[in-house]
Amino acid sequence: MELIDINKDSIGLIIPVKYSKARADLSLLEKCLDSVYGKCFNKNNIKVFIGIDEGDQQTTNYVKEVISGKSYVMQLKFYYRPKKDNFVQNFYEFGAHLSPCDFFWCLGEDVEILTNNYDVVIGNAVRVFRRKLEEAAHTNILSQRMLNTFIPYITVGGEGINGLPNGTNNYCNFPILSKNFSHEGSIFPPYLFAWGVDSYLAKVYEGLLGNGIDFTIDLRDLLKIKHSSPHLGDFPKDNVFALQERRSSMHGWSDKVYGDEIQKSLDFFTRTIGVPS
Repeated sequence: MELIDINKDSIGLIIPVKYSKARADLSLLEKCLDSVYGKCFNKNNIKVFIGIDEGDQQTTNYVKEVISGKSYVMQLKFYYRPKKDNFVQNFYEFGAHLSPCDFFWCLGEDVEILTNNYDVVIGNAVRVFRRKLEEAAHTNILSQRMLNTFIPYITVGGEGINGLPNGTNNYCNFPILSKNFSHEGSIFPPYLFAWGVDSYLAKVYEGLLGNGIDFTIDLRDLLKIKHSSPHLGDFPKDNVFALQERRSSMHGWSDKVYGDEIQKSLDFFTRTIGVPS
């Protein structure tokens, strides 16, 4: 099996412990990490970063008692963050900058990876996409500019998640992004608090597609995950989920509120890539 280029296509997995810390059963985290390492082809292709709230002794104890006995424990990187309302900046933005990888995948401890050798699936897809741009860049200005910017939007499939940005409010809940995706020094806009990043990205990439810039790498049929959530009835809503819902209602998604901000990001990337007239 072909290995991915670790210098170009390594993958950082950002995994905040956002739900399970309020529950007596912390097995979600164990299942997630077992799938991350059990399903990958080469552990050198991935870097895993686990975010935990400062003062979350329950999760810390669980890591010491259960996760520390795993064969992969020495490969895990833990980071502790003070409790803040802006969950996205506090965990995903911070975690993405911790990672040395060119690509990162925003996951959660409520996600299991189902596809064997997913690291190779991702790496090969990126390599093929890049190669097509390289071949077209000799005669196509837009392909050349896309290659220089290179911000692919990698979608995955599975249980409890949506698909592609196609104008029907479908989007990928757990996309894989290039670290080149950055606007005004931040990968994710600071106005996105509880989540909403999936909706934001779908809107931006949908807009780019409307301008003839297709950065989507569709892996929905090749890369499957399972997302467990109170939304899906996998377990009862608890106080942590209730807090997330309150944050979402206060700071959550709204086309009316964030439409101008999305347009700013879209304009930025369109200018950066440069659509030929």
